[in-house]
Amino acid sequence: MKIKPVVVMICMLLSSLLIIFSPQSTSILIKNVLSEKIDQSQEKDDGSMPIISRQWQEFTPVAKKLLRVEVKIQSTVGETTSIRLYIEQPLGTILSSKELPSSEIPNTPDWVSFDVQDIKLKPGQIYYIVLSTSPSSGYYWCGSPNNPYPNGVSSLGSNWDWCFRTYADKSISTFINNINPESKMKTFSTFLFIQNYLKNILYAHHDDFTS
Repeated sequence: MKIKPVVVMICMLLSSLLIIFSPQSTSILIKNVLSEKIDQSQEKDDGSMPIISRQWQEFTPVAKKLLRVEVKIQSTVGETTSIRLYIEQPLGTILSSKELPSSEIPNTPDWVSFDVQDIKLKPGQIYYIVLSTSPSSGYYWCGSPNNPYPNGVSSLGSNWDWCFRTYADKSISTFINNINPESKMKTFSTFLFIQNYLKNILYAHHDDFTS
C-alpha cells in the first residue's frame, strides 16, 4: 500500500491548526495573515487648502488600535521640504508620528500612506491627525465643506473636514480569544486525535511511501 503525499500535507496542515487552536495560542499567531480595514474616513474632495505650518483633523475611533493613516495631499513641483504626520491626544501631546520626504508626495492630489507606529486607542475619544511642514512649503490637503465628517472638526472649523482614512486590524483574533475554553479544548483534542491517526498510518507504511 502506497501512501500518497497528500497525507503528509494533511499532517502539516493539522500541525498548523494545532498551533492556532492550542489553549496557549494568542492572537499574535493569527494577526500576520490578516488584512486591514478602514475604521474612520472622510473621502469627499471638493478642493484643497495649503498646509501652512500645521493643520489638523479630529477623528473619533471605533477600533482599539491604529495601524496607519492615509491623507489626500499633494505637493508643488520642485518641493524639497519633508512633511510629518502626527497622531495627538490632546492637541500638542504626540502619540505617534511619521515623516515622509517630498519625493514620496505626488504633485497631483492622491492618497498618501503614513505608516505611523501602532498605538492603542480609546473608542469614542477624540484624537487628532496633524500635518506639519515648513511655513514656506507648498503642500496642499484636500477636503470638503458642510461637515462631511460629523465625528470631528478640523483646524479650519466645523464647516470643513480634511480627507483622511484611519486603518485598524481586520482580525478574527478576538473571535479566537473569545472561544469558550471548554470548546477550544475539545477542538484542540479533535485535531490532535486526527493528526496522530494519520501519523500512525504514515509510519506503519513508511517503506511503501519511500519506495
